[in-house]
Amino acid sequence: MRYLFCVIGQLLCCLLGPVAILGWAAPPAHPKPRLVTSFLPAYCFAVNVAGNLAEVENLTAGSVSPHDLQLSPSELRRLGTADLVVVNGLELEPWLKRALEAQAGGHRPAVVELAAGLERELIRRGTGLNPHVWLDPVLAAQAVTNVLVALQRLAPAYAAGYALNAERYLRCLAQLDAQAQVALAPLKE
Repeated sequence: MRYLFCVIGQLLCCLLGPVAILGWAAPPAHPKPRLVTSFLPAYCFAVNVAGNLAEVENLTAGSVSPHDLQLSPSELRRLGTADLVVVNGLELEPWLKRALEAQAGGHRPAVVELAAGLERELIRRGTGLNPHVWLDPVLAAQAVTNVLVALQRLAPAYAAGYALNAERYLRCLAQLDAQAQVALAPLKE
């Protein structure tokens, strides 16, 4: 069962990633915000909502876990030039607070947590929290909404484009959830 959730999570990021390439709204003549994400699932959500209306860069290589990330000086500089940092939250990135405090010149980018607003009981695992919200399309939909709201606050000139992109991506997540429900139905007790 654990393997199945890992496969679904990978499919969520890899198969829905091409949505980021399709049909974006024409950008207005405003500077694009710069987003930095903490790991690949956050990048997938951010790039699918932002489309070509923001520059999105991931801090970690695809196989690197954000749990124990040790930022290099160049990664710290990239973090320092961001307008918005997209992270999972739920203590998945314990290094973030210290990295933001270390920024030269006092620049502090806005931070959005994918897991913000999620009902904690939905993501409990044993006695602790399961921070892997991207593995469930329903929880992922809330994460996408969190990114949308943060981007619209950051760059209101692009708000309509972000909303259109998020709507498309949320439809894909709903389809993925429906497919997963059908596939997993025989496994339910």
